[in-house]
Amino acid sequence: MKTQKFGISLHIFVLIIAFLLSPPAFDRLTSSLDGFVQYLLSLAFLLVMFYVCFLWLVPTYLAVKRTALFVIWVLIAANLITFIGYTTLQVSHLLITHSGEGFRYSLAMHFSGFHAILMAALFGSLFRAVYEWHSLLPANRN
Repeated sequence: MKTQKFGISLHIFVLIIAFLLSPPAFDRLTSSLDGFVQYLLSLAFLLVMFYVCFLWLVPTYLAVKRTALFVIWVLIAANLITFIGYTTLQVSHLLITHSGEGFRYSLAMHFSGFHAILMAALFGSLFRAVYEWHSLLPANRN
């Protein structure tokens, strides 16, 4: 029961931290639906990378000391999620504003988002380590 409560608390903490670490520009949120949707999509893709590491990559590769495969999969997942995220952001912008201007994808754009996605991967891996460490603690301490 202790680990289950800790797990739920950890996920609530992650959501709160995600909102606090990527504060929205309130003028963009209130001025248009486009700004609000882009904020939510950006946050969603960061959480996707976090949970890809937390739920899949760390237990499958890092926990069994397959570090090289872990790093390779993190890089593959981070590049893929960054590409899908930016493409989704642009498609949502096109659907909401009906304006195709600015529909582009550049390497500079990719690497600006890639950095944030890698940070989400790092936090997902770190939080999984904390989660595993907490489950090893004795239930009753005298």
